[in-house]
Amino acid sequence: MPRLRKGEVADGVKAKSIAIKSNIKRRIDIFYELIAMEQPPSEPLEYFQSAQKLANWSDESRAILPVSVKTLRKHVDALYPEGLAALCASARLKLVKTVVNSSQSKTTDYKRKASLAIDSALEMTARYLDLLERMKRMIHHSKDMELELIKHFRRYGQHPHIK
Repeated sequence: MPRLRKGEVADGVKAKSIAIKSNIKRRIDIFYELIAMEQPPSEPLEYFQSAQKLANWSDESRAILPVSVKTLRKHVDALYPEGLAALCASARLKLVKTVVNSSQSKTTDYKRKASLAIDSALEMTARYLDLLERMKRMIHHSKDMELELIKHFRRYGQHPHIK
């Protein structure tokens, strides 16, 4: 293997450097895509909130591998004109705007979910009360049922469905 002269870079190091640069370029391209969207998905946008999250991001389907924060900063400064801090600030701002917009549109969804939860709780309470009535009727036929009902009342009280 020949020796390197001053200023030369080994082929393996050069290949690694190119791979890391393209890896970080993919992150920047994804960032631009997310910023261009009106309602971007929050999952990839969350990686851009801090330098540490962005550096640790690993997504094999997108060929994104973790890098050190120092390496990330070095290459982002070359690829994103405002630098890494501005990139993270822009992502946080976009995420906040997305959350605000989605929360306004999801108000009816929350109301629907709350109504469903209330209906489910009322149905479960009705079932519980029916089962208690059945057990009280069965007490007359079985001593074991009476003991089970007494244990239940000791553990949960006379009206646990009201708490």
